[in-house]
Amino acid sequence: MLLTGFCVIGSAALSRLHGPFDLAPTPVSIEITPADPDCRGAVFWKQPITLTSRFHVDFAFRITAKDGGPATGSADGFAFVLQAHAVDAVGTRDVGGAGLGYEGIPKSIAVEFDTYQSADRADPSTNHISVHTRGHEPNSAHHRYAIGTNSNIPILTSGSPFYCRIIIDPPGKMLQILLSESSPHVEGFLYQNILTIGGLDFEAVMKAETCWAGFTAGTGGLCQRHEIFWWEIWEMRAPRYTYSAIPGFFLQTDGHIDSASPESHPTPATVDAKTPVQHLPRFGLKDASESRWSEFRKEIARLNEEGRKDGVIVKYLLIQRHGEGIHNEAILNFGMEAWDEYYSRQTTYFDAHLTPLGIAQVGTINAMIREEHAFDYPMPQVLVTSPLTRCLQTMGIVYDGFIGRDTNTAIPVPRAVELFREQYGDHTCDARRSRSELELLYPHVDFSLLPTDADEAWQPDEREPKAHAYDRIRQGLDWLFGSRSRDEMFVGLVGHAGVVRGVLECTKHPKDGVVIAPGGFLPVVIRAVPVQVGKV
Repeated sequence: MLLTGFCVIGSAALSRLHGPFDLAPTPVSIEITPADPDCRGAVFWKQPITLTSRFHVDFAFRITAKDGGPATGSADGFAFVLQAHAVDAVGTRDVGGAGLGYEGIPKSIAVEFDTYQSADRADPSTNHISVHTRGHEPNSAHHRYAIGTNSNIPILTSGSPFYCRIIIDPPGKMLQILLSESSPHVEGFLYQNILTIGGLDFEAVMKAETCWAGFTAGTGGLCQRHEIFWWEIWEMRAPRYTYSAIPGFFLQTDGHIDSASPESHPTPATVDAKTPVQHLPRFGLKDASESRWSEFRKEIARLNEEGRKDGVIVKYLLIQRHGEGIHNEAILNFGMEAWDEYYSRQTTYFDAHLTPLGIAQVGTINAMIREEHAFDYPMPQVLVTSPLTRCLQTMGIVYDGFIGRDTNTAIPVPRAVELFREQYGDHTCDARRSRSELELLYPHVDFSLLPTDADEAWQPDEREPKAHAYDRIRQGLDWLFGSRSRDEMFVGLVGHAGVVRGVLECTKHPKDGVVIAPGGFLPVVIRAVPVQVGKV
């Protein structure tokens, strides 16, 4: 989540971020201390985090000299701090920079990034990461209170950016620190496991069910600049089910499609608006008999009933990607580099709508449904869509003639679900309209599940990490399988390329030959097995 609303204390300061960073950052750079002597600063996020959930904190930092170069031989370092004392807490001044800005804060846990070997704090080296707590007593940077330390780490004062992930697991009583010298957006990126602390009772330390998260730093006679230029906190929700794609029904799941063969593609990537789009017959169903869909219905019902005693649920999903949008057309016209650097941020592409080609692409799906409907094709008992315009348009075309508020129609009222939207942030095409505007534009769709009227998820300076998008889509599957009736076995889902990829990832579906070009679709039978909490 993008962090806004900071409590800034002492020498700390916020400023607009400038610089050639390849990560979508917070819109501000956080300077915990400047490279001046005898400074002490802290910045805490005003929104407390709950100690009944698991989180991971991602941030990037640099430690530099006053000229922006390496801070060799300087002091003292900074700390990531969890504390339940006060949102404006900062360490005591009388210990100088050796306290890293947190010494003296009670009910706290501090992860030190220490760059100076203070003899009076029994520091193990001039370059170490350690975890300190004194429970609910005022914390201390003295290493008698360190519950873990590691000096076998890269040189923190090199002036280069570092990328850190801290996993906070209060239910599991675990804290883990990971570090990398390369960006998470670089191919082959890997974190190095620096420290894993077990048996850490967060609630006993905090004497509370919530705490504040932030950074502190200090300098003494020697000084360095401590800068945070990217900071995110994500809640890690435990999965409710493990998912798998059941083979034997569709060519796509069995991996029998030659991805190099144009005839095999559900939707060719290049056709003009007047050219009929060719698809796999029967959506790829292997059974070609006249009773194919009747037999398919029976088999899905049998599998679903077979798993009932163990809580296993089986559903058929037809996942439809939206047709070509004006943003897809722009990428073809201008190229991906120009799109990423300029056009993707232009208001022209806000909540991108379909092109004439896109309308033609998804119109062929409606024709297929009508054709297969004559053979008892299972119409969706649940129809869900991304709340973005191109998906709402696609849904209306694909299921035209089958949906509406009339209770006698074949499909119940479709629902817009935020969990199935595209990876959000930065690109204007992935911003959504307000819920109130959407309700006026699409009165036949239920938008009550959208969490807010305005689109608070989309931010102009931050792109949602792909791993978080996949986790969000898994949560969407948890909702479909766990919050809907198990007897709703046939589901229509209209989404984006990212949604298709997310489902492929969650279900370990074969990826070879699966086409997710605009207008493409993926039929898949999914088995959901409940996660047995507490069992190995």
